[in-house]
Amino acid sequence: MKLGILLVVLLFALVGCDKDSEGPKAEAPAVVEAETPSPPSVPPDVARVVRQLQSSDSGITRDAAKLACRSYARDPHVLQAANRVLLNGYQRHMTDRVHIDAMAWLCKTLAASGNKQYAATLRQVALGTSNRKLIKYAKQSLRQLE
Repeated sequence: MKLGILLVVLLFALVGCDKDSEGPKAEAPAVVEAETPSPPSVPPDVARVVRQLQSSDSGITRDAAKLACRSYARDPHVLQAANRVLLNGYQRHMTDRVHIDAMAWLCKTLAASGNKQYAATLRQVALGTSNRKLIKYAKQSLRQLE
């Protein structure tokens, strides 16, 4: 009998139960953070716009670019993200109208900054794309900076 009790206690220990408990011990679920934390110097609204600019969904990128153009055109974090996204995307998805619209809004965002350092990017886009709409907005934005 003592051997049977010993085996039951060992079994419960291996399974993770107390001899008085009803079943296996439940471990607390791991907390997974949904978003990558931004550096403390970046305000949450700016970090949100930057994430949206970097979205793989062209509609989200376009909406974020519109918002950036209208409200965040002086923020260096937003401008760096807009510049990077534009350089990575201006030669892609030439038949996707929403993507082209997003790229055009990114051009307008860089122009709205008034920062001449983005002229090189706009020139590269104007000369390097085959899409007429994107050429138009890149040139228009470049003229605004010069």
